[in-house]
Amino acid sequence: MSAYLEVQGDACFQSGLYRSSGAKQIGWFLAGTALLVCYSLFLNSSKIDFGTVDLYRLLCTEVKLLVAGLGFLVSPRPVPFFSLPLQFSWGRRVCQLSLLRHATTDDSGQICDIYNHYILKTPITFEEQPVPPEDMVQRIEETLQSLPWLVWEEEQQLLGYAYASKWKGRCAYRHSVESTIYLHPDSVGKRIGSQLYGALLTGLRQRQFHTVIGGIALPNETSVALHEKFGFEKVAHFTQVGKKFDHWIDVGYWQLLLLNG
Repeated sequence: MSAYLEVQGDACFQSGLYRSSGAKQIGWFLAGTALLVCYSLFLNSSKIDFGTVDLYRLLCTEVKLLVAGLGFLVSPRPVPFFSLPLQFSWGRRVCQLSLLRHATTDDSGQICDIYNHYILKTPITFEEQPVPPEDMVQRIEETLQSLPWLVWEEEQQLLGYAYASKWKGRCAYRHSVESTIYLHPDSVGKRIGSQLYGALLTGLRQRQFHTVIGGIALPNETSVALHEKFGFEKVAHFTQVGKKFDHWIDVGYWQLLLLNG
């Protein structure tokens, strides 16, 4: 729920502050404000223990919203809401603004930094050569034509990303997608993956996709736990279908039905 509201607020602000003007710009700004207020109320009223870190993130989001609003009122040009560098101190703690947003081609370099680590040092992906930013730009553009690609950003540093891709090329597979998620190695275990994946699944449901499939190079307990947390069930296991670093690797597939019927 919280991830959904963050992404929808992101969309409203980007639509209002980048692509609209005049009355429409004000309308989009108010829509984004309303969604972020709903997010705030959700956190404050929920009985779930979100933890101190999430409360700090919420504080930063609300303050940045205020700054963006003031900038909108005094500036004749739209203010890029998500480019305002803000950091707040609370005692000994530092509040770093976290943003869950849609990817752009400008993110290609940092996405490559994350992904190439897994290419060169792990069997998680079966690619063996580092992907250059110009190739990643093409992948992002192709994906965003019809499917979501989300990133998690803190102080202009990408800590993870998640996207969907076509499951198969044949027409009858058009209602099925494959999901992918990668986190910066230093960001594993910080609940970023859960929020990214939850937002991705919400976006896929909104687009009326019927099922999503996740392929996992095994063993990978962290990825298995993430998928099963969201209701994925294991549906296939292929033995020794890949070879990397002179080791044979099994691949399992987990499936989630997004829509009933």
